[in-house]
Amino acid sequence: MVMRRVKSLTVDPFGHFIKQESSSSIIMLIAMASAMLLANSPYGGWYHGLWETKIGFTFGSFSLYKDSLHWINDGLMALFFLVIGLEIKREILIGELSDVRKALLPLIAAIGGAVVPALIYTAVNVSGGDMNGWGVPMATDIAFAIGIMALLGSRVPIQLKIFITSLAVVDDMIAVLVIALFYSKGIAFGYLTYAGAALVALALMNYSGVRSILAYLAVGVLLWYFFLKSGIHATIAGVLLALFIPSQPKIQLQVFLRSMTHFLKQLGDCKNNPDTEIPTKCQKETLNKVMYTSQAVYNPMSRLEYNLHGLSAYFIMPLFAFANTGVTIDSTSFGGIVSPMGLGIIFGLLIGKPLGIFSFVKAAEKMKLVTLPKQLTNASLTGVAVLSGIGLTMSIFIASMAFSPEVVNSAKIAILSASVLAGIGGYVLLSRIKQAD
Repeated sequence: MVMRRVKSLTVDPFGHFIKQESSSSIIMLIAMASAMLLANSPYGGWYHGLWETKIGFTFGSFSLYKDSLHWINDGLMALFFLVIGLEIKREILIGELSDVRKALLPLIAAIGGAVVPALIYTAVNVSGGDMNGWGVPMATDIAFAIGIMALLGSRVPIQLKIFITSLAVVDDMIAVLVIALFYSKGIAFGYLTYAGAALVALALMNYSGVRSILAYLAVGVLLWYFFLKSGIHATIAGVLLALFIPSQPKIQLQVFLRSMTHFLKQLGDCKNNPDTEIPTKCQKETLNKVMYTSQAVYNPMSRLEYNLHGLSAYFIMPLFAFANTGVTIDSTSFGGIVSPMGLGIIFGLLIGKPLGIFSFVKAAEKMKLVTLPKQLTNASLTGVAVLSGIGLTMSIFIASMAFSPEVVNSAKIAILSASVLAGIGGYVLLSRIKQAD
């Protein structure tokens, strides 16, 4: 009876991840639509003014004040990047990136999906365009890509979902490097030294066996502040912090199982309080041992990722979308779409992404570097590659760093337009493939 109950509560981690991402895409879609409506309504002034509101605190001689948009883009997004870092670390340790042969496929696909869009953007803008936006069409929004696949249900093989998920993880790794190396300005080396000291502290904590998540987060807050002041984008602190969160539990699973057997017997021997569910002293002592042991066997990396993923998917990303996609639509912003900058983004996402992914994967297959799963036919690879042109979240994030306020609205419209077309195109191609099968 107990075994059947435990089995019914078993959760597939990948399935749980897919469900959260697809659900998040619906909330983000509502957030974006609401932002667009507000920005172009009589409440547009209120909407834009909301993100200019200064928020902060003063403690003695120390003060930190930023407008609310910066708190979202530099503060909350650091938590989003922490989740990305934890996902990357998990994939490298036990996931699709843990085996070199298996990792080559999404790695090569992601490199192609980053290099070719950047080259197309550069080619379009080389003569008088805004060259700073080459990183914008390199990104893939995993939540919306998975959301589109969810609409197709079981018609999309699980292998395709695993492929695009692992591709997006590598895509995020590339985006993090691009942001750190090319979109950080005015380096303050004093604060960078402090950040280095915080990283050394995190490394020592990990080496000495510290397992307290709160301790790592406390140092992580200092790391975030030092990066914020150093000129390197503060969100990079989230990814670096993830590298030091321990992946090993305090006790091994076999020790946990033996302990649980002992505790269950001990709990059964404890006397009950008559007519009440309030535990006796014996029961409380045993239950506390159960809670401590359960926490000790659950490694901090997995625990933090599980606890933060919902916050990231259902709150941080929708709030980011609501704050950053409220574009005022007028002749100026629409004119920006047909500028070299706008066309570079659109061509990069709609042409560069699928061309880069497909050509690099097929070239790697021809050179016998990778072996494609049987579900990854030319047709399904094309559908997934087109779907990867949904840039949205990360593209908008990079655009906010790459462009001036006068240009960024046009860039956002180009990203939104290309992402909608990529989503529709990917959906149509993948649905036809399954019908054909």
